[in-house]
Amino acid sequence: ASVNLSEAGALEVMAALVDRGIEVEAGLAGPEEVERLVTGGMAEGLLRVLIEPGGEDAADQLATAEAIDAALEALEVTAPRLAHGTGAATWAVLEWAATKGHDLRIGLEDTLVMADGTKAENNAELVTAAAELLD
Repeated sequence: ASVNLSEAGALEVMAALVDRGIEVEAGLAGPEEVERLVTGGMAEGLLRVLIEPGGEDAADQLATAEAIDAALEALEVTAPRLAHGTGAATWAVLEWAATKGHDLRIGLEDTLVMADGTKAENNAELVTAAAELLD
């Protein structure tokens, strides 16, 4: 189950899921959420960490993604990392994630456009283009 640390009660929900044997993906929108994850005792045993910076500006999303990644390193959170962006900035975040060796997520929920700004025809087109970043 994916739980966003930015939402009220996130740590309690995560604990309840773990108690029931359900693996947790921790969604992080900012670096401050990494410390909350660690101090809340939920950093161990995560299925993965979802790095999901918000906003429309690519530079802001990249800076936030890098800050989250650095905080995960500093606090020794070892869970696999998956990244996605929003809007046209999605592509900058995915390119960054690919260079870091992180997994990528993309779909029409994240962006409606291709890296060149043209409208995506469907999810398959987005996924194919994102997969090419991993080659």
